[in-house]
Amino acid sequence: MRQELNRKILADKLKGSNRLQLMIDFDGTLAPLSSKPNTAKLPQANRHLVQLLAEHPDIEVAIISGRSMEDLRRLCPLEGVIYAADHGIRMQLFNQRCIWFGNIWKIQETVTNIYKRLRAEVKHLGDGVLVENKPYSVAMHYRMASRAAATEAKELFRKLAPPLNPENDFHFITGSEVLEFRPKDLHKGIPVRYLIDVARARDALPIFIGDDTTDEDGFEAIQHQGMGIKVGHSQTTHATYWIKDQTEVKQLLEWLQTIVTVK
Repeated sequence: MRQELNRKILADKLKGSNRLQLMIDFDGTLAPLSSKPNTAKLPQANRHLVQLLAEHPDIEVAIISGRSMEDLRRLCPLEGVIYAADHGIRMQLFNQRCIWFGNIWKIQETVTNIYKRLRAEVKHLGDGVLVENKPYSVAMHYRMASRAAATEAKELFRKLAPPLNPENDFHFITGSEVLEFRPKDLHKGIPVRYLIDVARARDALPIFIGDDTTDEDGFEAIQHQGMGIKVGHSQTTHATYWIKDQTEVKQLLEWLQTIVTVK
C-alpha cells in the first residue's frame, strides 16, 4: 500500500537510526524538467538546502541521475556529496575515488555507433528531436517535437538500436518524453544498493527520492530496507511513500534540517 508521506512518519523512522543516507534524483526531483537537457537549472533554494544537509555530521547525501558525470556536476555543483551518474555506471565519492560498474569500453562502443546512426536518421525531423550521447547510454528527447515527429522518431529509434546491439545487453527505457537505450543490467538500483550497504554499516536510514520511471529500480532496491519516496502519486510504483510535487520536495528537505539531530 502506497502512503502519503508526512512529517510524523519521517520523524518516527529517523528515531531508530543514528545517521541518514539521503539519495536524491536530479531531473524532476531537485530540478524542474527542461525542454532541453542542457538548460536545466537547480533552484538556488534547493541547492542551498542540499548543501546544508551534506554538511551535517550525521547525513550523507548522494545525487543519483541518468545524466553523465560531467553534466551532473556542472548542473549540481555541491561540496561533500556523492555523485552517481549514467544510471549508476559511474559513482564518485566525495570528490575523490571513482567506482565504475560494468564493461565501460564495450558500452561506449555500442553507444557511439547507435548515437551516430540515430542522429543521421532523425535529422530531417528538425530541432524538436534531440539525440544525446551521455556517453554510456543514448537518449532521444522529443518534448519539443510535434506529435507526428515524435511518433516517427520513436519508431526509428526502436528499429535502429537492436541491430546494433547483437548481444542483447542493452534495452529501452522510457521517461518523461524521452526514450533511452542503456545497458540492461546497469541502472539506478546499482548505486542505491551499494549505498544501502554503506548505510547499514553505519546504522543509517537510507532514503531515495525520485519522480520518474527510471527511478523505479532505485525504489525496488530500497524496499524493506529504507524509504522510497515518489514525487507524484502512483499506485504502480515500488516506492512505499509519495509526496505531491517538487514544492513538497523542498519542504521535505526543510523538514530534514529540523528533524535530524546529532547523536
